[in-house]
Amino acid sequence: MSFTFKTGTSAATLAANTETGSSINTDSEGETQKAKAIAFALQESDEMSQAINTVANAKEDWQGGPITVLFALKSTYGEEIDTFPEPDSDTGNNPDKFKLSVEDAQGKSAMRPSSFYLIFSDATKEGKAVCDELAQIKRAGNLEAVKTDVPKSILDMTKEQRDVRANYLTGRRSTIRASYKKAMALYHQLNAVASLTSVGVDFVWQTDEHGEDTNEVENTTKPIMVWQMPGNDAQGNPRPIKDREFFSIGSFLKLEPKKAQENGGTFKALKATVARATGGATGNKDAPVKPVKTAETFVAQFVELFRAMDEFQSDADQKEMGKLMKLLNSKGSDELKVSFVEFRNYLDDICDENKLSPWYADLQAKRSPLVTRKAA
Repeated sequence: MSFTFKTGTSAATLAANTETGSSINTDSEGETQKAKAIAFALQESDEMSQAINTVANAKEDWQGGPITVLFALKSTYGEEIDTFPEPDSDTGNNPDKFKLSVEDAQGKSAMRPSSFYLIFSDATKEGKAVCDELAQIKRAGNLEAVKTDVPKSILDMTKEQRDVRANYLTGRRSTIRASYKKAMALYHQLNAVASLTSVGVDFVWQTDEHGEDTNEVENTTKPIMVWQMPGNDAQGNPRPIKDREFFSIGSFLKLEPKKAQENGGTFKALKATVARATGGATGNKDAPVKPVKTAETFVAQFVELFRAMDEFQSDADQKEMGKLMKLLNSKGSDELKVSFVEFRNYLDDICDENKLSPWYADLQAKRSPLVTRKAA
């Protein structure tokens, strides 16, 4: 059996990401994400409920737990799973993290951080049951609280018994939240790795007595296989796979497909994103930027920077543009801001000296295919 990974933007994703902007911080946008999370939670299937209970009830985590939950989510939501945000994302039009207006005990409202997966998990049947019981335990211990709907079994508990039960439920709630987040992190990572044109990825499937793949993933510490696409021979037949490795879910999630794409998109480049350099630093992440010393190198990198900016701007999700804006406006970014302004000034001077603006306007008027912004 194989699991279908998304290698492009689906119609459902595009339909859900039609807003512009780099991040979601306003109350109205936060309410939209909150409503979306609750609406999805209300569609929870029996398969999802069974899967999350299997994970939440486990005395020790099984490495394949997130896979079980992922399959249940995929079965429940189908293509709509593509509109679930990437866990821990806080930029773009479909973030996991956003802000909501919350009222305190005095009735004053303020913007507070929230999360799609926190709201989603707490709104599922299992999550809601845990949250409701925690609220009942809290009210049972409050002399001034209304207790008409608090079960007698909770009212009869001692303070110590309520504390023990509350600790158990708090841990269970954390397990449910983390299980959904990790399952969706795995889904987004599988799609990202599958988007590398020369890299293959799949689960390690159990086989039947005839050696055929079944619908069950092997219960192993490394249930994900990634390989370099070998291509075809002269006769058009697929060559045997030579370069492949098996990954645990944790190790697989540490891979950085976008960085690999920047370095050729090969399996080797993908593995290098987590390779350890001398001294324990992550090689690709902490490697120094190669200095530009010649006009030829400058032009090559400048064109690539333009391509990246054009891709950031045209992306419906605006995630990378959101990251760029966040870096630009982060604390201690004065040097980066100065670089942006002064580089713009350099470009203005070059355009003026070489009369590039009227030349560009002429291309616009001629509807040149080189120009992305046509004349009005």
